[in-house]
Amino acid sequence: MWTGGYMKVPNLGSFLRKQIMSKKSNILFRIDSVDLQMDMVLVDYVYPVLFTCTGDNGKLYIATCYWTDGDKKEWLIAETTPRRVIDLLQDKITLRDPFLNAPLWQVILKRGEDFPTAVRVNAEDIDLHCLPTAGEYMDADPGEFDEEIQALASREESVLCVIIDYFSRKSTYQFVPKTNVTHVLIRKDKYSELSGGEQKCFNTSKLIFAT
Repeated sequence: MWTGGYMKVPNLGSFLRKQIMSKKSNILFRIDSVDLQMDMVLVDYVYPVLFTCTGDNGKLYIATCYWTDGDKKEWLIAETTPRRVIDLLQDKITLRDPFLNAPLWQVILKRGEDFPTAVRVNAEDIDLHCLPTAGEYMDADPGEFDEEIQALASREESVLCVIIDYFSRKSTYQFVPKTNVTHVLIRKDKYSELSGGEQKCFNTSKLIFAT
């Protein structure tokens, strides 16, 4: 069932809940060897329908769940930028626009599978029903997304890092202001030699100390 350009998903199933709440892994999707974590939920009908993800390659992605039934669940994921999402939230572009003229993946989770499969696609080659309804905008209430817009604006001057706690070895993605980080050329396999009790963060090529 579709609602305002999106299908209402009354029973998305256990996958999102299990992936988001898992203490072992925060990875929601994997596309082209890039791990994605949940970021901001923009449209939510019981479960996230339109949301952003952060990738361990330092990039931002936007995803939409366009189909779910007892046999499978399907998403479209597009590479995007903080500015592009801000334009979406401010009704400067339509809901469909972020998924056009951008790297795009179709993600499918079939019944019985533990993790979805992602395939690179072209917007012109997929069925139009997979995309948000043409001409639809967010139509948000005044101030509804002020907090998200402020956070996205700050990311334009930030770098995405993976923060690792030395003791628990748990990792989380965080945007750190570029002016507050020092790039240190240390090989990842030397991490075990770092002193205990400190928090370090690294991107895909370097370790970064957050000040």
